[in-house]
Amino acid sequence: MFKIGMALTFAVIGAMIVLLAAIFGGARISTAFLRMFCTLLVTCAGVWIFLFILEARGVVDIDKKLRIIEDEEEAEVAEEAELTDEEFAVMAAEAEAEIKAEAAAVMAEEARAEGGAEAGEAAEGEEPEAQEPADEEGGFEPLAADDLQHMDTAEEEEETRAS
Repeated sequence: MFKIGMALTFAVIGAMIVLLAAIFGGARISTAFLRMFCTLLVTCAGVWIFLFILEARGVVDIDKKLRIIEDEEEAEVAEEAELTDEEFAVMAAEAEAEIKAEAAAVMAEEARAEGGAEAGEAAEGEEPEAQEPADEEGGFEPLAADDLQHMDTAEEEEETRAS
């Protein structure tokens, strides 16, 4: 329904522009209305086809309500209960809070492992309730300064060539 509405909106706008241009250009009224009608049909069809192609290629989802639920159990519950937008937003906020809590626990463990007394003490104050350890296969591994490839600027390159 949205595609048709958008196509008609653009078609009416285009038809009015063509009608005004024809009248101010000195064309007869019958010619102006014929041009307006042709513009209405062509623009309506063109916009509708354009939106249809965009939707078919997956660039946009116009006529569908799309809900992304990663957990299979949550997906089944959502399908059975047909959650409202507010309920779905609450579920998403709870999932996001769980992810943040797990990330804080991982950071606290890393700080303790590195032996950083200050970082460990600060993280202990913010440590969430008992969390399960993060999965090592898909875990996040921060970049170390030793692993990065450093590049010289043009000025540094000239200095090394001169010396």
